[in-house]
Amino acid sequence: MSWRGSPKHVAYRKGVWGERLAALFLQLKGYRILARRYRTPVGELDVIAQKGAMIVAVEVKKRATLREAQEILAMCSHQRMYRALSFYLTHHGRYATYDIRLDGVCLGAWFFPVHMRGLSR
Repeated sequence: MSWRGSPKHVAYRKGVWGERLAALFLQLKGYRILARRYRTPVGELDVIAQKGAMIVAVEVKKRATLREAQEILAMCSHQRMYRALSFYLTHHGRYATYDIRLDGVCLGAWFFPVHMRGLSR
């Protein structure tokens, strides 16, 4: 089996596709995408977006059902997201005065994308 057909590569491609779809969804809602797949020493952020004076770190989860995606988002490490977003803001000083928020986007084959605003820190 070639690397391109391996389960790991297929999962990677699906993840990239999901993050692109989530970014497009957020743009349609009026957000400006600042970064995708932003890697820091403390973790990776799927999408970093801006709307007005708010900077938003977005975790994207693609699952078979909305409930599954929401449960996974509820369990994800909000502390890691917050630290990674703080790292981003440290290196992009022009956003120092902006408010921050942690959000999630749930994706699936059988439901429209769902934007979960204000995941707890």
